Amino acid sequence: MKPYYSIQGLTSLVVIALCSFLLISCGDEDTDNSTTKEVIEDAPLGLSGNTYRNQDYLFKISNLPVEEWSLFIADYPEQKEAINLALYGEKDYIPDTSKRTNRGTNLMIMALGKGLSAEQLKQTWNDSTIQALAMNIEVQVVTNYTSGEGIAKHYKIQKKEQDDIELGDIKQIRTKDGFSGHRIDGYSIKNPDVKIGYAFFVRSAGNASRIYRFWYMTSGTDVEKRTKVQSTFDQIIASLEFNIL
Repeated sequence: MKPYYSIQGLTSLVVIALCSFLLISCGDEDTDNSTTKEVIEDAPLGLSGNTYRNQDYLFKISNLPVEEWSLFIADYPEQKEAINLALYGEKDYIPDTSKRTNRGTNLMIMALGKGLSAEQLKQTWNDSTIQALAMNIEVQVVTNYTSGEGIAKHYKIQKKEQDDIELGDIKQIRTKDGFSGHRIDGYSIKNPDVKIGYAFFVRSAGNASRIYRFWYMTSGTDVEKRTKVQSTFDQIIASLEFNIL
């Protein structure tokens, strides 16, 4: 097996970052994690300026760094194709949902650098220069996750045992409007220059749970780029709001 910092291996790390959650039990509970809807009249959906609003999953992220990053958002067909190309190698990728009760959606990828094309985004996934953030949501029916802390604990064990990723202390975080989640940061044991981090928020939606997962990956020895990726990740979490569009 090639090391993670090879071209094939770094792509494998991205796949690892996107792997589905295992359906295990967790007894912790975040505060007020139900999803309700409060829409500001005439609020523009999707990306408007530096603010992204998603009506399907009821959240908003403001102060996105649109001047320094390339944003690919699944709301828009061409950008969804770019996300599929980067993550799965084909623009028209369709997941097999025939044997799953849970549904995952890749909503957004952000790559450091303005004006990247779909092919350029894919290339960053295929070499050792990845500087990216992403967001996906999994709607889980067969699960009793009630907090991001339970997921983070599971990740800390699983990632080390299966993927040679060392994750550090679990930290509680809060969105701009006060909803609690949990965060965990670490690195690839085989190549410590690859840094990776996750943030999890779990919210109930009817008979299912929505797991909002943010993650970043930065590779290489450029401290300035690494700092930019990690500080932008901090900024996105601090600007996240639920329910109010």
